[in-house]
Amino acid sequence: GCASYDVFVLRCGYLPLYHMMSLLHHLPSRTQVETPGHYGSLEEYFRHYQSPRQPISRPIAASDSSSHGTEDLPPMTITHPAGCFTQFLQFFGPKIFILWRLALLKKRIILFSPPPIGVVCYRVYCACLLASHVLATELNTDSNPQFYVNVADIDQLKTVGNYIACTTEKIFQSKRDLFDVFVDNQNITTTQPRLEPVLRLTLADEQRYQHLSNVRSNQLITAGGVGAGRSWDDELGFAEFFQEQNSQLFRTVMDAASSEDHVLTVEMVSSLGLDPVRDQVFLTELASVYGLNVTVQRQTSMFDFFSCCV
Repeated sequence: GCASYDVFVLRCGYLPLYHMMSLLHHLPSRTQVETPGHYGSLEEYFRHYQSPRQPISRPIAASDSSSHGTEDLPPMTITHPAGCFTQFLQFFGPKIFILWRLALLKKRIILFSPPPIGVVCYRVYCACLLASHVLATELNTDSNPQFYVNVADIDQLKTVGNYIACTTEKIFQSKRDLFDVFVDNQNITTTQPRLEPVLRLTLADEQRYQHLSNVRSNQLITAGGVGAGRSWDDELGFAEFFQEQNSQLFRTVMDAASSEDHVLTVEMVSSLGLDPVRDQVFLTELASVYGLNVTVQRQTSMFDFFSCCV
């Protein structure tokens, strides 16, 4: 015979769910089969894990970069949330940091892809994880995931301030009042001209992508091989990487806001692994979105220097 049990985990939002995956793998399921109707072990499990886990600090310093294109990357074909972030990273390559910036800026983002839609829903989930942080502040970075939407949801989307959603209906691309950013597979476009600089890859993006890839490689070696790496450790490591990065970013910007001159200096920006020139628009928008009184110090690029001297 066969016995099966359904176990549901309720959380206050989507973002904390990834913490539960590895824990559920260790449920004493054999005990439930041998002693049906006795749920003492499940109750113990609940009491032990009902408090959220604390994030692990990780260094986020950039390392030497190399160019990573996305044209020849394999398709994202996962059919279960476990492992979705690994393939999300591989699918977008360094462009994951463009999505990171857009998620932090709380933009209305639609991800388009032909059917099946399941894989794209996982991309929505992963994109929402990019904006999480662990600071004890009132900074709300919730990306408001809507998951799958179609033409029947147009009126509802008009009332939403920010969201990340996915669709299989290309007609959404013509509804430019509904979104700020449209992602067609790996092609990212915007309806807001001022966001164009945010959509450009920088050397800092390449460096952070290389560093993140190195972090994963080190985890694989520690875990004892490639097979072991395609597990929950990837999801936890990547989520904590972005949590720590965002926490450091907000901490630095808030320090600048509380300083006497309210200036986010070039040195501060560089310490975050960001580009003082190309990330200036992003940082200015970030301060505006979260109501932080900060002026981003401008660093003159060599292009500006030669332009003014011609």
